[in-house]
Amino acid sequence: MHFEVVRRLAEAGCSTVWVASLSDDNSHQIAKEESAKIGGRYFLTPRGLYDSWNKGIQESRTPYTYISTVGESILQEGLAHLFDLIRRLEADIVFSPPIAPQNKEALSQILQWPVFLNAQKLKKFDQRVLPTTIAALIQYASGFSCLLGSFSSCLCRTAFMQSYPFPTQFHHYGDTGWFCMNLGHSRLVYSHKAVADFQIHDAPQRVIDHAHQRVFLRLIRRALHCKERYLLGLALLKYELYLRYLNLKRGVRPKRYWYMNPKVFYIRILRGMWEIYIKLLAWLFSLVFGKHRL
Repeated sequence: MHFEVVRRLAEAGCSTVWVASLSDDNSHQIAKEESAKIGGRYFLTPRGLYDSWNKGIQESRTPYTYISTVGESILQEGLAHLFDLIRRLEADIVFSPPIAPQNKEALSQILQWPVFLNAQKLKKFDQRVLPTTIAALIQYASGFSCLLGSFSSCLCRTAFMQSYPFPTQFHHYGDTGWFCMNLGHSRLVYSHKAVADFQIHDAPQRVIDHAHQRVFLRLIRRALHCKERYLLGLALLKYELYLRYLNLKRGVRPKRYWYMNPKVFYIRILRGMWEIYIKLLAWLFSLVFGKHRL
């Protein structure tokens, strides 16, 4: 299905950059063979998701770039919708929620993404530029889950992405790290229309160290103006406490049956209460200082 979608896009005039890494299942060779049939340039890179993304983006010769990993798909109509928005609103990135998968386990994971959890807030900015303040507040409340949804349904301005490559030191949180680093100078546009499929791939969960946790939080705070930092500074304590504890107990992403661990259970309750508190403060702040309400 993935190759069929690429073929349809190629027939519609979209150029393709294939980036693969050596793998035990010989998928890199399959990708090379398909690229010869469908067309497009093929590159073999060292293993590493964000290294591959960076390579593909640097080799892109089109004004806009869409990132798609194995198993994912987007039809021509959906890509045209994103293209219309990014060009008309002169955005750096236009993002949308991925299409909800049929698999129940995959669905339960994806519905925890910030783009779904904050759907009602984001819907107010449908096909509009998303204010930096709103994006930062949502990302702050989302921890290490990226608001852009693993770039599974994002169309990006190529020159912008080439100027700001993905960091590779954050393991599988590289997309969140990139977003935190570049949030302050990114012009984001949101579309409430789901146009792309997302494929969940099994991968080992790497625990991110405390130094990188603090980097994430500092980067988000720097994305905002000084008058708004005090609000987000309150959330710094929240993540320093509960993420440090969960790293020791279960890793950054707790495994199943977390409720059987009483301490983690209480931390999750406190986290939920704190998020409500932060959202309430953000709402009050928007009433007093901002034109946009959460």
